[in-house]
Amino acid sequence: MTSIRYFKNPRDNDKVYGFEPETEKGAKDKHQLFIEVAIKENWEEVTGKWPPPPDLSLLKADKADEMRMKCQSEIETGFSSNALGSSHHYGAKVTDQLNLNLVAEYEGNLWCQNSSGDWAFISHSFDEVKKVVADLHAHIQRNQSLYALMLSSIDSAKTQADLSELVWKKQ
Repeated sequence: MTSIRYFKNPRDNDKVYGFEPETEKGAKDKHQLFIEVAIKENWEEVTGKWPPPPDLSLLKADKADEMRMKCQSEIETGFSSNALGSSHHYGAKVTDQLNLNLVAEYEGNLWCQNSSGDWAFISHSFDEVKKVVADLHAHIQRNQSLYALMLSSIDSAKTQADLSELVWKKQ
């Protein structure tokens, strides 16, 4: 099996073309002819350097975006609070957070899930709502702190392998 040879065409904005030498034993095909023309016209051969390694800054941007989405997803999965005397799960999507902040101004009902997995719209006192808000805040801060750590690690990465090792670890 032959490998593709790559040449950069200086007359075509350094566009790179790949040609496969002799596809049939002993036969000159159009690829071989292109290779001969490229050599004759002094195109730079970039075989072994092509395709170029990915741009690390682009990989870092992609990894940062991946971590942002992981952080957002983790926050939105919700959190647990013992505000009602036993553990209940509360949603933390943007609408849930807005509703919680509105109820925090007064007293009111919040949707929460008990340990059996049943969701209910349960009345919360002012102090119970404050505890739920504090637990939400702690949940967000844990995830945002991990996100900040991941961004720092991404910034420090020197290679694609360094970036590949960075994975979101659920808090």
